[in-house]
Amino acid sequence: AYLVGSVGQAVGIFNYTVLPGGRLIAPEPSWVRAHISTRTVPILGQVTCNNAIFPQLEAALREVVERGLADLVHPDEYAGCYYPRFIAGTTQLSNHSFGLALDLNVPGNQRGSVGEIDRTVVSIFESWGFTWGGHWRYTDPMHFEANAIVTPG
Repeated sequence: AYLVGSVGQAVGIFNYTVLPGGRLIAPEPSWVRAHISTRTVPILGQVTCNNAIFPQLEAALREVVERGLADLVHPDEYAGCYYPRFIAGTTQLSNHSFGLALDLNVPGNQRGSVGEIDRTVVSIFESWGFTWGGHWRYTDPMHFEANAIVTPG
């Protein structure tokens, strides 16, 4: 994998409106058109994410498949990538707002737990530029987010 840009470059200028209720946001439509798309990726099928992370997301999932671990990622327990909102209980934008984060195997990997996700799957995602929420002080083991923008080499 080769570093090809920063997460900040993947986001660019991001303007949004806070929606009624205060948790969800509506990004500027021109930003969405320029940065967000839906593609088919290994294991998960169709996902909607930031265009910048598709090469590394596809590479990570292909490696999971190649290493015989595809059955450890459950497509029916995938909770999305692009979901414009604030982090629960805060006014800080979630990386889901930019389409740079995804939640895998949600039922067994709730916030505050050690999570059940296979640590080899975690290490594969980390090798492709993702940070895992299971390492955080207040854990979120379903959560993976782009920490760097990389491309397969």
